[in-house]
Amino acid sequence: MMLWSILMGAVGGVANSLLLEDGFALPFVAVKEKDQRVWKLGFVSNILLGAIAALATYLLGAYKLEPLNQLGIALVSGIGGGNVLVSFMQKQDASLLKAKVEAYEQALKKSGTLPEGKE
Repeated sequence: MMLWSILMGAVGGVANSLLLEDGFALPFVAVKEKDQRVWKLGFVSNILLGAIAALATYLLGAYKLEPLNQLGIALVSGIGGGNVLVSFMQKQDASLLKAKVEAYEQALKKSGTLPEGKE
């Protein structure tokens, strides 16, 4: 079922190209500063990001759902593509920051230096 989810994410990537770019931008080589060449993937990047986003949602819990629900989530996450992946990263960063703040507050409580009103 994981492979089907990845394929649905790729289909979502195609939809992303149609929705956001009004079509399929072909891959090309761009020249940046100092003659640095960068390969721009065009619509291929939307397909790859859609497949990766679908895989991420599958591995983060969509596999527990009914097969049709899995495919629906894969399609929607594929349409979101890179935005879905950025959201996952931001959520992870926020969780890490919260854990650090809680550990800092615990250390301050133990040392007796926690400011007033924070207990």
